[in-house]
Amino acid sequence: MTSAAKLKPLYIKSLIARGELFAVAGNNALAEKDIKIAIEESKKTGAEYFLALAYEVLCGIDGSRADFINLIKNAEISLSFYKHLNNQKGITSTLTALGLGYFSSGNYPKAVEYYNKAYQLAKDIGHKQIQSTTLNNIGDILLTTGRVEESLDHFFRSLKIAVKIDDKEGMMQNYNNIGSAYIKIRKYEEAFPYFEKGLTLCRQIGKLVAQAFLFYNMGTIRVNQERFPEAVQYIKQSLSVAKTVGNTMVEGSCLNMLGNIYAKMKKFEKAGETYQKTREIWDKMSYPKGIAQTDQNIALLNFRSRKYEEVLEPAAKALEIFRKLGIRHEIYKTLIFQARALLKLKRIKEIGKIVTELEFMGTENIPADLLLEARLERITIITEDLKEKFDKDLHQQAREEIKEMLSSGKLKDFPDLTEMANMLLKELKELK
Repeated sequence: MTSAAKLKPLYIKSLIARGELFAVAGNNALAEKDIKIAIEESKKTGAEYFLALAYEVLCGIDGSRADFINLIKNAEISLSFYKHLNNQKGITSTLTALGLGYFSSGNYPKAVEYYNKAYQLAKDIGHKQIQSTTLNNIGDILLTTGRVEESLDHFFRSLKIAVKIDDKEGMMQNYNNIGSAYIKIRKYEEAFPYFEKGLTLCRQIGKLVAQAFLFYNMGTIRVNQERFPEAVQYIKQSLSVAKTVGNTMVEGSCLNMLGNIYAKMKKFEKAGETYQKTREIWDKMSYPKGIAQTDQNIALLNFRSRKYEEVLEPAAKALEIFRKLGIRHEIYKTLIFQARALLKLKRIKEIGKIVTELEFMGTENIPADLLLEARLERITIITEDLKEKFDKDLHQQAREEIKEMLSSGKLKDFPDLTEMANMLLKELKELK
């Protein structure tokens, strides 16, 4: 073997290692350049392990760009090489990547399927870190679909393993997710210390991108507590870090959140300008989910500004993208929002079509708050109908349904929905 041939594996290995470092620093262009050279060199020598590793790194780059189609594609390529090599550790990590790809695409059942496969294999080979990661990831899906208590169980199980093996990055991710779960159930003061712990670990291990996420979540708490000036400061800190590392995904998310805060502060013009900046970032990234969510926020802004007619077009654009992506809970959410705008415009017949679609969709993987909101929207429509033509039985049925929702405790974690239910009940009591 020539000296050049001996050095080739070292060259490929160094390209992959440097590519990973660029990816961690948020410099995806340089990362991708190194990884693609490594792939070409590996193909020339038939180095399957390096091919598997390089495609696995590409998955991480795809994820940071929100390119989940290519993430899944590259994870499948990496998985095929690891399977051929019978590399169990590699198989578990790429199964985890596939789970992330499907989770981020909104295909939660498929994501759980891959995460469970990864977790079982990690247990079989005694790989504690991947066990911790997959428990954390499954918890993330449970949290997204509104199963908060189950998600917390998974996060704490994951954290226990991460602490045992001194996996600081794993600990940091769990602190962040535990805090996020407490936000969901409005335990804000319990959430905040977990973000602070995560931030301390971030600084220790130099994870700038993770710092941006943690600042963002701390800002989210202050938004929910209606401490808007503090919220703006935390989100601006997150935005600053995102710009420093060149992470446009986080930058777009921060601008989107700032738009939401300005809207809550009734600074509607500033909110609109901020959403426009957000939209420009998502357009440059060709990030359809971000585009749809920004359109959804623009629709909400128009609703708050009482421009009900101007709600419908951005909501329809958002709905079209969510349908293409198959993100069921966002489709559900947008349909509810459309119904609310149509109700304000007294276009009752059009609302009937939306209600039919919501019922046809079913409830699988739809967060609890959206299901409850849909029920209340349906009762709102019934109430409007009763104002036009009173029906004693329908009136009694609507009142009993709201009473049941209030007395059962289903609304206790959702104060906005509780207020909506009480207002509806009051309206129904006044009808004769």
